[in-house]
Amino acid sequence: METRDPAPPERDVQDRMTNVLDWRHRNIAIDSRFLLAINAIIPLSFLVIVLDTSIWGGAVKQFLPHKPEDYAWFSFIFNLPHIVASFVTYADRDYVRHYKWQLARSAMLCITISSALAFFISPTFFFMCFSVFTIYHLIMQQYGISLMLMKRRPNLIFQFWRWLSLAAGASVFLGVYRPEQMIDGTNIGWETGGYIMLFLSIPFAILFYWQEMRGDDISRTSKAYYVMSCLIVVAACFASSMGYPFIMVMIPRFIHDGTAFTFYAVHDHNRNLETSHNWLYRVLRPLHISPLVLCLPLSIALTWYFAMHEYDSLPVMIFLLFITLVHFHMEGYMWKRDTPHRKHVSFKVA
Repeated sequence: METRDPAPPERDVQDRMTNVLDWRHRNIAIDSRFLLAINAIIPLSFLVIVLDTSIWGGAVKQFLPHKPEDYAWFSFIFNLPHIVASFVTYADRDYVRHYKWQLARSAMLCITISSALAFFISPTFFFMCFSVFTIYHLIMQQYGISLMLMKRRPNLIFQFWRWLSLAAGASVFLGVYRPEQMIDGTNIGWETGGYIMLFLSIPFAILFYWQEMRGDDISRTSKAYYVMSCLIVVAACFASSMGYPFIMVMIPRFIHDGTAFTFYAVHDHNRNLETSHNWLYRVLRPLHISPLVLCLPLSIALTWYFAMHEYDSLPVMIFLLFITLVHFHMEGYMWKRDTPHRKHVSFKVA
């Protein structure tokens, strides 16, 4: 029986290097370890706060503004670009044809509900609803990904954790932007109410972990991702309680946007790998740069174009608010199983 000698180590290394360098010409899967790495902002935030309070004498606290929006660059990097990136994917005839009714319904719902809340109730109530919807959007994404990586369905215990922690995050967020307001019918501020709800939610997060994740069928990375997704609200509340509202807002914002761009960049690369279905990437194809690399700078550039010179104008602000709400609503459709977006995104669970 004839046997073959194993490939020499030099050839094996060369094959691996070729595979790495050839990523532009093959489909890419999202690695769960990369998604987990994005959550490194949580321990880093804890470390910065501890060092600032114990060694640096509050220098970081004095330097940071009260709200991230006080920095003009914040919205151009962390808030609007990933929303613009989601709309870039619709520069595709097949996608417009598939999602046209969902897009139309999302637009009508956003216009109708926003107008009703703002004009028939009060602008303050609209802001509160928008804030809660924002926190819902930020946090639910991470919980959904953690369940997907673990291949688990949300049971009643998880639902208690999810909704209590969501209420806690939204309350603390409102406490930063509306510190003078109290929870209706009480003399408890929103921030304090958030801490109470967080305290009540933690046992459910621990119980779900104990029930569902002791088996060997779930990878260590997936278990760690669930733990980090639980710590998002904990870390945000800790930052707020220590007097770092900027860090409180930045933690979920960074994780959400970093994760979202990972999805959009990989999707755009795989979707336009052989044929540029998206007309924006078709225009940019002579650059010979993969959408995986182009996604972030293209989204930032489009955000800058739309908002930089007229950011203070009411029509632009209304337009940006409109696309934000449509984005929130459409993401409930875009990444469901068997959608065109989902077909072009796969995962490598390590």
